[in-house]
Amino acid sequence: MLILVSLIVGVPLAGGAAHASQQVDPIELSLGKGTGSRQTEDVVIEYRFSVSAGTLTVSGKVGFTAQVSDTFNTVDYFNLRIVLFDRAGKRLDMMELLTKTDFSSRSGALNFGKVLALPQGASAFTFAYAGQAHSASTGDAIPFSKSFHYTPPRSLTLPK
Repeated sequence: MLILVSLIVGVPLAGGAAHASQQVDPIELSLGKGTGSRQTEDVVIEYRFSVSAGTLTVSGKVGFTAQVSDTFNTVDYFNLRIVLFDRAGKRLDMMELLTKTDFSSRSGALNFGKVLALPQGASAFTFAYAGQAHSASTGDAIPFSKSFHYTPPRSLTLPK
């Protein structure tokens, strides 16, 4: 029964992060600018970035995958952060890009955009997120929720 509940609600049965098996591909700042997308089982992040005079300008949009939006109609909260790494792959800083509360998971993509001061030695970045969604109760059905998150490890192996 516990396994069935875990599969329906999306709660991991054991261990740390819910998405520990996901591949982390850092985005290199040495490119100067770029565009791309990242997808996990919960979100799709489309981004643009440019580096200039010690600042990072990053913008884009984030949407929810069918795993979230088809099952859970309300997002209680969602937070998107950028995580910066040095050349050795050590985490330098994590900064907020977007926080939104109490909205429909089906309302379309959420836009984000910030100009951030780059910490000394920053050479790559990736994204982290956390959120919680729930479904409304209908009739005798009990509402259920899902917490979802991803935070990259404290150190990464960066491409040479």
